[in-house]
Amino acid sequence: MEESNALAIGICNGDRPEIQDLPPLIVELIKKCWDADPAKRPLAEDLLAMTNTFPITRIK
Repeated sequence: MEESNALAIGICNGDRPEIQDLPPLIVELIKKCWDADPAKRPLAEDLLAMTNTFPITRIK
């Protein structure tokens, strides 16, 4: 329970986990979705448009 509380407090303070082993385009997209200001987060339709432009590669 303490760990869950610490995680919630960290998220409220803007802490985010480190993103590893993903292409830069995916990392950028994730970070946009994590913006503290909901108005700055992409809409679902924007996410679809962004992901449709991603090159098709294999993620390890």
